[in-house]
Amino acid sequence: MSATTIRVRTAARYQGLPVTVLGDTQAGLLAVAGYGTPQELAIAAIVVKHRRGQPMYCVAGTRVWAASIDEVAQAAVTAREARDAGN
Repeated sequence: MSATTIRVRTAARYQGLPVTVLGDTQAGLLAVAGYGTPQELAIAAIVVKHRRGQPMYCVAGTRVWAASIDEVAQAAVTAREARDAGN
């Protein structure tokens, strides 16, 4: 599989900021709230694997795989909010 660079603004929001998923499918992705703004905050690393030629995404440290960028962005928000609540 060849690497694909992506930058996708998703419908997910963290603390009111839109979440963008960006990076390289071979090296890994980041979910970033408020990408390109002064409030920019990386909220999660995302692992990518390919199953039957299709990319699958998982928030690092979890075991739930998603087939879409929007799903994994929402999972990143959920995971970050859970970590925030634990602090």
